[in-house]
Amino acid sequence: MRGKEVEAESARRIWAVLVEECGADDDERHREDFVRCAVHVTWIEYRFCGSLGFGGKVWNNHGFYVSCYGEDNTPEREAAIRRANDRLAAIYAGAQ
Repeated sequence: MRGKEVEAESARRIWAVLVEECGADDDERHREDFVRCAVHVTWIEYRFCGSLGFGGKVWNNHGFYVSCYGEDNTPEREAAIRRANDRLAAIYAGAQ
C-alpha cells in the first residue's frame, strides 16, 4: 500500500498542524526530517509522539490523520486528535 504523494509545502503544513494541535517538536531538525520523509518516501505512517505520547502518529492512508495508542487516550488527547484531523482532512483534499 502506498500513501498519497506529498509536496514539501503540504508536508510543512501537515507538520504545522502536528505542532499546533498535537505538541510535536517545533524545531527545524524534526520538521525537515518529516518533510524529507514525506516528500521522498511514499509514507504510510510517521511517529512524532508529541502530546499524544509514544503512540502519536500521523498517517497517510486514505487521508491524513493522527492517532495515539488507545490505552493512552484521554479526553484532552481525543480533542486534539479531532482538531488535528479536521485540519489534516483539508490539507489532504488539496495536497499534491
